[in-house]
Amino acid sequence: MITPRTPSVRRLSSSARASGPGGRGPEKMAARPVIKHSSMTPDMQEMAIQCAQDAIAAKNTEQEIAMAIRQNIETMFPATWHVLVGRNFGCFVTHEASKFIYFYIGQVGVCMFATA
Repeated sequence: MITPRTPSVRRLSSSARASGPGGRGPEKMAARPVIKHSSMTPDMQEMAIQCAQDAIAAKNTEQEIAMAIRQNIETMFPATWHVLVGRNFGCFVTHEASKFIYFYIGQVGVCMFATA
């Protein structure tokens, strides 16, 4: 008998979401963002990273974080955006010019890109 699979939802540990040294509060991130690759302008990068930091501080699961980032980035930069959030993934994507960024905040990787 085959049972249907439900998508797994990984909850981020409090250390991955900890926003301050020792998890002291959501106002400051303990982990500095590390940009692995980007084709965005510096201003757009800052806004994308800020969206991700806010979502990581406010949400519990990777799926919720990705959804919050996508909603925020689509209001700031109208396009069809795709957001990947997780600790272990790879990607190869086709994206619009100047609309791709891949970075880490602590152990959480974030890949954001827009398509036409």
